[in-house]
Amino acid sequence: MRMVWLQRKLTTGERLLLPPSLAAAIDLDAVRIIARWHTPIAAMLKVTVVRGDHIFWKGAPEEATSIAERAHLAHELVHVWQYRALKRTGIELLASRRYLYALDQRRPFHAYGYEQQASIVEDYVRLRDGVRPRRAGEPFPALADYERVIASAAGLRA
Repeated sequence: MRMVWLQRKLTTGERLLLPPSLAAAIDLDAVRIIARWHTPIAAMLKVTVVRGDHIFWKGAPEEATSIAERAHLAHELVHVWQYRALKRTGIELLASRRYLYALDQRRPFHAYGYEQQASIVEDYVRLRDGVRPRRAGEPFPALADYERVIASAAGLRA
């Protein structure tokens, strides 16, 4: 009989999903993936919720290995970063639900909205894994453009 887990730490591979400029601002040892809905409303909406270092991801895999799982986890890890480095708690989410973005390498990472930042990193992971971006406008930016924009987040603090 296979044991069912409810909470786990990030695996070695998952710890490498975020670009260094974001990963350095998070205590990756403290991050927990909790394989259940956060609230009944989250269950109704079928959404993953981040609260501090906790990622409530119903149906989370034992390890994010597929491109879709890796990109999704990277997206949620950006919300952990926002919570820790920027002291953004999720209230901003109500006013910042735009996921689509036009990547401009002259525009710093912090100038994008809450969900746009997460989408940029999600698409960075997808592109790094050899898959086209999901939410970027065409023509699709190059990986180096993503790296430049994301690197501008280094050292950001509230």
